[in-house]
Amino acid sequence: MIAMPTTSTVIVASTGDNITVVGNSTVTVADKTTSNVAASGKSAVVVACTQGPRGLAGFGATKLEIEAGEDITFASPIKVVGNELAYIASNLVPDDIGKGIGLAFNSAISGELVEINTRELESPTWTFSEGLIFLGDRVITQAVPTSGFYQQLGAAESPNRIIVNISQPFKGVS
Repeated sequence: MIAMPTTSTVIVASTGDNITVVGNSTVTVADKTTSNVAASGKSAVVVACTQGPRGLAGFGATKLEIEAGEDITFASPIKVVGNELAYIASNLVPDDIGKGIGLAFNSAISGELVEINTRELESPTWTFSEGLIFLGDRVITQAVPTSGFYQQLGAAESPNRIIVNISQPFKGVS
């Protein structure tokens, strides 16, 4: 059994080693994978793991840049497929439920980077009324969907400014 020190430390262990954790530690397994351990005073067995693909930026991100998987226009509602490519989301596509992450900040052709805004967006050409913004069929709209699924994307703060705040989707609009 390997006893972990009280300070945050990195140790090298082998798959199957028993360890006792004191404080927060990072364990480097013989095959060079790492595992963060935060189970003070607990025993654990080192299990080999592999690093997964890099995910999308987390809470607090305001803009993401992702390669466009299709031609995308400014303010299109965006979903990301496989953490790799950005596509336009639609409330009429069942597989798009819960996949919307923001609105396109720029236009991009397939293969170019599209900047996805997750906080706010404005355009002098918009004429929204103050109120809710919804995911429509590959567009943003203030009309409440009458088919597909229902998902609020945010709210119009003024005629030309949207505050992005994506809500939980609801299946089966009637």
